[in-house]
Amino acid sequence: MNAEARRAVTGSEQLSEEERALFHHAVRDVVPLPHQPVQAVRPVFPHAQARPAARRPLPGITLPLPVGLPAAGENAASFRAPGLTHGMYARLCRGKLVIQASLDLHGLTVRHAAGVLQDYLESCRMRQLNCVTIIHGKGQRSRDQQGVLRELVRFSLRGHAWVLAYCPARGPTAQGETWVLLRRP
Repeated sequence: MNAEARRAVTGSEQLSEEERALFHHAVRDVVPLPHQPVQAVRPVFPHAQARPAARRPLPGITLPLPVGLPAAGENAASFRAPGLTHGMYARLCRGKLVIQASLDLHGLTVRHAAGVLQDYLESCRMRQLNCVTIIHGKGQRSRDQQGVLRELVRFSLRGHAWVLAYCPARGPTAQGETWVLLRRP
């Protein structure tokens, strides 16, 4: 690298009058951009804005979540709606279906996660997706390691009209992720 190139890269030397004049001539028509402050925005799913103005609550959900869900003898980790074939449910649980979209709820509060989950399901419905995943985490930092977001997700999905089935993902993230099969619109 020659001395002129090194000087241009490091900027360690002052510009000569000739260089300064050339620079000012080259940028004479440049107008600075107006300063616009950046605002934090809640993530919005592309098709979720097309819904009616009134926000529909999640079916049957109240916050805080009721204790003791699901009822004794019920497997909270998975769900299969009546009418869904065992074969399709088994394909979902074995990971044989293609995951078309994913939502990560890590770090959200229960109240915020409930709204984001509803928006996500609406977006998936509008985009005609039928197999998605929801990442809620294992709940290791929750009080008593209960997995509050996991319980919210499973409770919300179980009562949702568009959900045909859900089950925990397989593999190393099995406790922190739920696979969901949605009805076709």
